Amino acid sequence: MARYYLYLTIAAFIWGGSFVGTKIALSEIRPMTLIFMRYIIGGIVVLIASRYIKFQRIEKRDLKWLILLCIFEPGLYFIFETYGIRETDPVVASLIIALIPVFVLLIAAIAGMERVNVYKVVGLLLSIAGVSLISYGNRDADTSTQSSLRGIILVLMATITAASFTVLLSRLAKKYESFTLASIQIIFTIIFYLPLAIIENYPDYRFDLSPRSIYALLYLGVLPTFFAYLLYAKGLSRIEGSTASLFTNLIPIFTAIISSVVLSTIPSVNTLIGGALIIGGVSLVTYNRRREMDIPLTT
Repeated sequence: MARYYLYLTIAAFIWGGSFVGTKIALSEIRPMTLIFMRYIIGGIVVLIASRYIKFQRIEKRDLKWLILLCIFEPGLYFIFETYGIRETDPVVASLIIALIPVFVLLIAAIAGMERVNVYKVVGLLLSIAGVSLISYGNRDADTSTQSSLRGIILVLMATITAASFTVLLSRLAKKYESFTLASIQIIFTIIFYLPLAIIENYPDYRFDLSPRSIYALLYLGVLPTFFAYLLYAKGLSRIEGSTASLFTNLIPIFTAIISSVVLSTIPSVNTLIGGALIIGGVSLVTYNRRREMDIPLTT
């Protein structure tokens, strides 16, 4: 069982670096084009891996849930996240993404599968306070080193779609191998973002990228796009979604470390205090939860 927790930890580290990589790549690549290009690279990795890993046959009754899974993430998630990161600091974005367990709880509560106790209410309020503090501290920001309110809202929208994705994936991962699920997501994203990338670049399709952006693009295409999802889905095959979502708490820590090394950034006082409130709130929300979050996904 320990190795499944290791899978989730490595996935969190890779995703922590993805915020920094995305920030670097966005300096020279438009958002929809960046998503399309990183998934083209991910698709090449899938083709290579398909020679060694068997692709499972999808049951017809699961198609609607797989389509919904792909719409939530990578579909909507990367639209919100990429445009959001363009207007936020990588650490701020990763702290907001750490709210995923809070929204997972809300989905479970709405579905009637989880009770709300005092710990969860306090945790939810702390998380809201943390995001509010970060938003207030960056309300007038308009530079590449700060975070705009619009960017924060976009990342919040990404968090909601990621929580929906987590709920769906926690059920499907018990039935399908992680390679199959990751491959389907990559194929869907290439098809979904191709017309968006074409429209975004019309009529100028020339690309003049620096080595720094190319390295960032390769990192995004190989590690976060494919291997992180492979590891995360593998972890979810043995660990319930509510517990696995706890590992998102590690993402802002890894992001802060990587950002300080690569971008030489230092989080503001508001970001540090707000981040502590968010992580503390998320910890309370997930405290003493039921082992199984059995949210029905079929009718």
